Amino acid sequence: MTESLSLPTVSFNIATLQHHEKNGLLKDYLDTINYIFTYYFETENGFYYFYDVENDSFKFKSTDDFKREVIVKLEKETDIYKKVKKNNKIFSVVCRIGKPRIYKQNDKYYLNESGSFLHQTYKKYDEYPEEIKSKVNKIFEMIRDISCNEDEKVFKALLLWFAQIARGRKTECFITCICNVQGIGKSTLFEFFMNWVFGMKVCLLYPKKEAIFSNFNKIFLGKLLILLEDLPEMSDNEYRTFSSTMKTLVTEKQSIYRDVFEKPIQAENISNFVATSNYPLKDTGRRIISLDVSLKKRLDFTYFQKLRAECFNMKVGEGVFSYLLTKISDEECDKFYGQRDFPETENKRTSIADSLSSAHKYIKFNYVLRKRGISIIKRIDLYENYKSFCRTKSLNACGRNGFYKKLQEAEITPYSSNGYEYYKASYEKLKNIADKYNWICKYDDIEEEEQEEQQEEHQEDRETEINILKNDLEQSRVEIAALRKELDEHKKKRFFKVKVKKNDTNIRQEPTNLQESIEIPENTSSEVDMIELL
Repeated sequence: MTESLSLPTVSFNIATLQHHEKNGLLKDYLDTINYIFTYYFETENGFYYFYDVENDSFKFKSTDDFKREVIVKLEKETDIYKKVKKNNKIFSVVCRIGKPRIYKQNDKYYLNESGSFLHQTYKKYDEYPEEIKSKVNKIFEMIRDISCNEDEKVFKALLLWFAQIARGRKTECFITCICNVQGIGKSTLFEFFMNWVFGMKVCLLYPKKEAIFSNFNKIFLGKLLILLEDLPEMSDNEYRTFSSTMKTLVTEKQSIYRDVFEKPIQAENISNFVATSNYPLKDTGRRIISLDVSLKKRLDFTYFQKLRAECFNMKVGEGVFSYLLTKISDEECDKFYGQRDFPETENKRTSIADSLSSAHKYIKFNYVLRKRGISIIKRIDLYENYKSFCRTKSLNACGRNGFYKKLQEAEITPYSSNGYEYYKASYEKLKNIADKYNWICKYDDIEEEEQEEQQEEHQEDRETEINILKNDLEQSRVEIAALRKELDEHKKKRFFKVKVKKNDTNIRQEPTNLQESIEIPENTSSEVDMIELL
């Protein structure tokens, strides 16, 4: 059972603290100590959280901070601090949506860094009047037609994702709306959900990148949904830092949180992240869900103004919140896993295609888009062709081993023949690889070569293969002849002809090529044409 504990409604005051010390009615300074622990909450790591009444927030305080702000202000500081150190009401810091800010459960005390949802009460969705349902449908139409580019499967997946958030879950997905066109409503979707569905006590609009690129990220603590609005264009180094940090924030259940002049703390990470930007993200990980935003309402200010006037309010927000919790079942939410179940979008495919390594781009542009396979070619020759491709396309070429490794990652492996490594892969195999790893997007053009040019290329490929096979055959013949000669020499040294006469005590050999003799035992009684000396 959860027991909610009360928080003060009047700000902490040093004069009041000193008054309790001098005029307290309870012995052992209990009036003073009780006043202190009304505002300062000791945690498991020995630090304190101070409740700021004006801002309705907790502020982290080290032991030194606590002594400086409280203890040294008292005349009997030593005696009172001895009593303070015996405090046995120790709080665990948690992030639990909907729980009281401080509470007791199963004889344990908890300090909750998360707020509550905007709608504490709601009805079943079917019980709302048709007027509200009609406006909820307008919101859903906006999401489906604009944010999901009229893709019904993406729309249903996105609603399931929001339904998980409505249940206070961490989804381990990073939803992005990326488009370099302004005035299309990239932020409208998230603005509605943050302000009117979930509420700003559990959401954060963060139009800066400092918390991503620095260690001071405590602003994210306890927030369920965080919008990184208008991410700027980033250099390669900045993006590597951004990608690494976001991977941790999106997937880890526990995170380290820091703030200026504060020691870092480890706490539960419940945050789900969304972002808008005019610049494409280079990260192609499965946790990135890149929505295809439609341009159909670009600069249609009348549409967006009317939508905001009719639907951006508490009643419609409550209706959407109810839909997520009562029309979408817990079972559906339990089965849905965003990284696996979100359909591939064109934006995601384009991002993957743009971020391919130069080795994979070489295979894609030189073979797959030209409908060609890799003919038999020495490994080193294929690498030289790749370097020439990179020079032509102004791409950074991998080292030789790096190139071979990238091909192996794409399941393109060499074979050995007569001491050389060769590559060979049909067009069908390369096309299957490109499809499997989403190398091709809708902006790629597969070349339709002229039949005569195709025949010439195929003829050249066949001639190359025949020449390689002829060379292999000739080399094999030479190797076989050498082995035969070596075998003949071996036989001459190891074999000779003898005659054996029955009951002879001394038998002499009559070798043709050897000038030696051997003795045969007396019981040898047959004539032997060839004896192998071992």
